[in-house]
Amino acid sequence: MLKKHSPELVFLNGHGNSDCVTGHNQEILIKANDNEQLLANSITYALSCSSGKTLGPKAVERGTRAYIGYENEFIFFISKEKIRHPEEDKTAEMFLGPANHVVLSLAKGHTVREACSDARKYFYQNVRKLLTSEVSPDEKQYIRFLLWNMQNLVAHGDTATKALIIPRPSFVV
Repeated sequence: MLKKHSPELVFLNGHGNSDCVTGHNQEILIKANDNEQLLANSITYALSCSSGKTLGPKAVERGTRAYIGYENEFIFFISKEKIRHPEEDKTAEMFLGPANHVVLSLAKGHTVREACSDARKYFYQNVRKLLTSEVSPDEKQYIRFLLWNMQNLVAHGDTATKALIIPRPSFVV
């Protein structure tokens, strides 16, 4: 798909480590020093552990305009009752909401820098909610992990770049 379509904006959502992002059954999708050139000319966001450490800079060296990822593990929690439906889980939303905000912001035409900044603000807003509301000690433990994710969100390359978003045509009847 990347070779055929050369998308302007790439969102990878999977497992990873410092030099790769994997998909279904741990199949390597993108790996440093192997096929990172597939991301050339794109803005790429990888919601996966640690790929911002090595893969991100390597991808930028090979032509990726900007690579957004996490320098270390991306940590999130989910309620056992909602394991099959994380989109319905308020605990998972505290972590996934800010993380998914990156790609939503990019799709709306914001710069890489703005998208990352907005996501960090969103993480921090969730921390503040946990600090100011009556929450259980179990919920307070999430604060450090939200801060962890916020601090480990990194961007490499041209952070002033934006994805070219083609507006939908409007029809007048």
